[in-house]
Amino acid sequence: MSKFERIICKSGILAIVGLLTVLSFSSCSKDDDENVLTDNSAILGTWRMIGEEYHPAIATFKSNGEYEWEWGGITGLKDNGTYTYKDGVITMTMKERWERDMDWVDGERVFGEWQKMTEISPEDPTTRVCTVYTAQESFLIWNFGGDYFYRPYNEHGYTEYNAVIFMLNDKFQEPNINIDENLVKGEWISTDSEGKLDGRIIIEGNNYTAYSAYPLNIMDESGEWIEVLTSNKTTGTYRFDRGFFIVNVSKYECSSEYKGYDRETGRSIYEYSTVNPTTLEAERWITSETIESMEQIMVYVYNNRLFFQKQYDREAKVYKKK
Repeated sequence: MSKFERIICKSGILAIVGLLTVLSFSSCSKDDDENVLTDNSAILGTWRMIGEEYHPAIATFKSNGEYEWEWGGITGLKDNGTYTYKDGVITMTMKERWERDMDWVDGERVFGEWQKMTEISPEDPTTRVCTVYTAQESFLIWNFGGDYFYRPYNEHGYTEYNAVIFMLNDKFQEPNINIDENLVKGEWISTDSEGKLDGRIIIEGNNYTAYSAYPLNIMDESGEWIEVLTSNKTTGTYRFDRGFFIVNVSKYECSSEYKGYDRETGRSIYEYSTVNPTTLEAERWITSETIESMEQIMVYVYNNRLFFQKQYDREAKVYKKK
């Protein structure tokens, strides 16, 4: 098993689906919402993936057309080469790839020196493509696809990883996100790869309501597997603070609840309610909890898309304006 295969097996990262239409950019222009788009100098510098500790992408773009990309954390992989940036799309052509071993000494993670890789699988992609949605002084948002670490689907079963990511410029401690508060108001929806509604956010006044849905596979009493649509609902109020979207959660509700395991039938027992697939509202919320908690979220609006990433998430969820 190769080092790449060992890393993938350990990471357990699932494919993130939800390809967005590639957006066209013009140098130093603005969209209808007055969001500043990028010019060719906006991506220069070093950028680190926000919200990911174990496998963060760290990208450096130089003015001479060269780049370096490291899969940081516990990964021990990097590559370098040349890049082009045109119409909001960065295309990196890999020239060299590097790796280093990692070991534990007295409970501390210790890395060895970088070694150039000489044995590279001919199946590994030699390019990486990133679509830039916005590039600001302290952060950028882009979509990057498969490479040798998150590689495209092949006979080994690897699946293309395609996620929308907030990246922080290394000159800053946190992103300085400044958008018109009115841009986030309204109703926003997200869909899965089959076009089914899987997320909904409603922002009215200072009130916040969010739904998230996912299918739950349950074995019924006859022993047949059935798929049940379940939904979670979060309500509260919000405010902006230093550019962050802060949600003060007051209630959390769920349309299903795990009730235990039946040893005789081998079934996991759930209680669940019907969920309206067009609103994600449950006919009856099975569990309801009144709580006091705070969520710090990065939000950005571009082209009637809401980029929404919670503080400890590794990628953004993208909603469109309804």
